[in-house]
Amino acid sequence: MLDESDATSNFDTPNFRTLLPLPLLLQGFRETLVALYSPSAFYDRAYRSLQQWQVRKQQKATEYPLRPILGILARSIFRQGILSSYRKSYWKFLFQLLSKWSGDSPKFSMGITILLSGNHFIRYAKNLAVHLDSGLSKLRTEDGTTAISAHPR
Repeated sequence: MLDESDATSNFDTPNFRTLLPLPLLLQGFRETLVALYSPSAFYDRAYRSLQQWQVRKQQKATEYPLRPILGILARSIFRQGILSSYRKSYWKFLFQLLSKWSGDSPKFSMGITILLSGNHFIRYAKNLAVHLDSGLSKLRTEDGTTAISAHPR
């Protein structure tokens, strides 16, 4: 059954009644998100994915102009490899790429794309977890409890 809702994003509370208490549902979503997109989990999963990926003949590495790519890599090394809290996972993945696939253009190119995109996914998941924490706190305050409670019907 649909609830009246003033949801404005995909990450607001659902507009339907859930079987699980809403705080429990949101807490589980938050925990799953944080586990999937922790830097080490993200890059370890990416590495295993590249190991399994079988490149087909028609698949080629994307050819990019060298100068823009060097600028992007330099910024990535500075932001992700030096300044970020997840620099250890970043360097581990980069060294795995270099040692295993530097001679395999399609896999190396895909690996670099994943390395760079990690910044988006890791930051996005962290920001979303903060948003979910805020929503959970609000739900608990409205309910007047600190324990996980049932979704009001």
